[in-house]
Amino acid sequence: MKYTGFFLCGVLLICSIMPLSADTVMLYLDRSKGQGDEKNSIGYIEDGIMEAFFDAGHIIFNSSYHSLGESEEPEEDPFGDYYVYRVAKSGGASYVLSVRLSFDEDIENQWPISAAYDFVRLETEQSLSSGVVLMERTGGWKEKEPFELVQSLGKRLGMEALKGL
Repeated sequence: MKYTGFFLCGVLLICSIMPLSADTVMLYLDRSKGQGDEKNSIGYIEDGIMEAFFDAGHIIFNSSYHSLGESEEPEEDPFGDYYVYRVAKSGGASYVLSVRLSFDEDIENQWPISAAYDFVRLETEQSLSSGVVLMERTGGWKEKEPFELVQSLGKRLGMEALKGL
């Protein structure tokens, strides 16, 4: 009985330290720049980004310009907000992480060379962090499979974006 009290106090302490709710993020992959294996690259970079957000305790779901059916040239919005933001809000997201892959002009290289991102709080439409993350080219990168490099790019991008919270 004595140990039950200690156990309950420990559980209450842990619960008070943990956040009551996780932030929900929509990962939006925008149209890529350049020519490359966009379809596979999107899947691999999503894996890395989602891993970073899940590890940090956030809920994240994905979308892309393909799934939203956006045209080549987005129309002017009469309501003054972005369609992506409305989709994210309707999905219960508090944040949007927009990512755009860039491919080399060299058609031989099918993998992205960098990824630009913008992490936005939907309530205020304020950018919390943004930047460009380059494909890893240090220490044993030649021994890694290309998909591992793209996943690593995604994980590093996710960790950089999370610094804005």
